[in-house]
Amino acid sequence: MSLDAITADELLTKIEARVADDAKALTCLLINTRRQCHDLEPVSVDKEAALVAFRAPGGRVAPLDPDCGWDLVIQAPKTAYRIPVAALAVDARRVRCTLPLEGEVLARRQCERFSASSRNPVQVSIVCRGEACQASLVDFSAVGIGIQQNACCGLNVGDVVEDGVFALRGVPVHFTRAHVAHQKVVDGGIRLGLAFSDLSASDQESITQALVACARARSYVSSMRADG
Repeated sequence: MSLDAITADELLTKIEARVADDAKALTCLLINTRRQCHDLEPVSVDKEAALVAFRAPGGRVAPLDPDCGWDLVIQAPKTAYRIPVAALAVDARRVRCTLPLEGEVLARRQCERFSASSRNPVQVSIVCRGEACQASLVDFSAVGIGIQQNACCGLNVGDVVEDGVFALRGVPVHFTRAHVAHQKVVDGGIRLGLAFSDLSASDQESITQALVACARARSYVSSMRADG
């Protein structure tokens, strides 16, 4: 898990770029210690004041308590950034967040983990050498997935799989192609790490939506902390 740090000013630059080109690959979430989560769209950035103005996708902002301990989470395709909100101002159509300029913003690749031995494991369908194959999902990130099988489909490191399909939190995920990056024998079967390659725009969109859905279903306070 790679861990990076950027300054608050650099984070504001990323949000500013999201406003300029309306890039949907960058998702902004406002979360608090009560596990409430709101999707927001940035509309303006004042870097000198460290102020970001957001609108809600539906037009109207839900009631927000400024005293709940809010954090801003910026979800990029491969990395998530989390920063506490120094001050929050809310009206009917805008949310304005003032960010602290001191210190660094930690970033980590978001990786969701699953159990292959759970009562209802997430099933992944892939095509290996023209044959359909089933496996259980054990981890998922923006760059690849881990799967576990009771018996291997004859795959080796470097082999290519195609037409991957699974669903998380009601979001269908698909990827056109991936290659076997690593392989090992574990209790209960064989585990394969698949690295995505040649993702289409629709592939990337489905992966991003699933990561956001997973993020909304859990507490960022515990899951977004830096490892170690």
